[in-house]
Amino acid sequence: MQPSIRDVAKLAGVSVSTVSNVRTGNKYVRPELVKRVNDAIAELDYVPNPMASGLRGKKNHIIGVIIPSYTHIFHSQILKGIQEVCFGRNLIINTYTTDMDQKIEEQCLRICLTSQPDGIIISSYANDAEKHGAKCYSLLRSITKSKKNIPIISIERYLPIVGVESILSDYEEASFQAVQHLIRLGRKNIAHIAGRAMYDVTQKRLSGYKRALESAGIPFDPALIRYGPFLPENGYSNMKDLLTQEDIDAVFAGNDEIGIGAIKAIKDTGYHVPDDIAIIGTDNIYTGTLISPSLSTIDIPSYRLGKTAITRLLELIDSEEKPNYLAPTYLKTKIIVRNSTDTSMHPPWDISGW
Repeated sequence: MQPSIRDVAKLAGVSVSTVSNVRTGNKYVRPELVKRVNDAIAELDYVPNPMASGLRGKKNHIIGVIIPSYTHIFHSQILKGIQEVCFGRNLIINTYTTDMDQKIEEQCLRICLTSQPDGIIISSYANDAEKHGAKCYSLLRSITKSKKNIPIISIERYLPIVGVESILSDYEEASFQAVQHLIRLGRKNIAHIAGRAMYDVTQKRLSGYKRALESAGIPFDPALIRYGPFLPENGYSNMKDLLTQEDIDAVFAGNDEIGIGAIKAIKDTGYHVPDDIAIIGTDNIYTGTLISPSLSTIDIPSYRLGKTAITRLLELIDSEEKPNYLAPTYLKTKIIVRNSTDTSMHPPWDISGW
């Protein structure tokens, strides 16, 4: 039997009206009570019944957005694109961050649903082979199949298995372009400092890396692969380790933050970029232009990703058409050559996309 709003109120030690106010945001609720209600919702696996609340068919003008982080520049630009469109339509954005943690992602989904959103945009890092990841997938499936008809857009990841429409960049092709660029420079011992192995985006980028090596007749060497979080400290520590163990002349970084950390490690060890080791990142965040040498990168249009996702979501909400989950929308990427791979390059400092 599915838990009810009364069960949530009882476990949280509050009134049913307090639970309702936390869900809808119609009235102020003290932070400690909000936490108790949300903890109870997560513990009971409570999902509100739209029929019981009398809200079926009614628009609440609320958009739920679930992203990995506020602080990562890439994701903040996605949010900026979403926000720009929502503000123009006087829509409320309820934003939740998962820190790429599957348990937190599951909780975010459940809490997001309590606000009765008209639609949801999610950047999911769930793995259906793991407990909480499987719960996330199950939740997404139940939402897409419910009579409430809450459309969901997945960004950064193709998720046809749960019946949601996807808007993303071709991460495999982008990685292929990045490594091809290094190969054209005459580099052959190319390391790859990646994100965590469990992430879908990591596997896509690894696939592009391997394909580029294969197309150039360069054998794949697993010893040149390192994994870790999408943070500068991963780039720094793994670059230091690679320099003590492997003879490398280039690095493909899983994102620009990793690349920035790797450049610092190379310089701290006494090597030169790009003379000794060329390096290219992915994402095109502005901090890559502030370091020396400036970081070559693959431009992933994060702002446009957010804007395209919310525009499509609003189309689904307004028209109530069924999402085309078998045909993802791909946004084009492009290579931006800077001094970390080519010292002769002096591109203009263009911040128009940031």
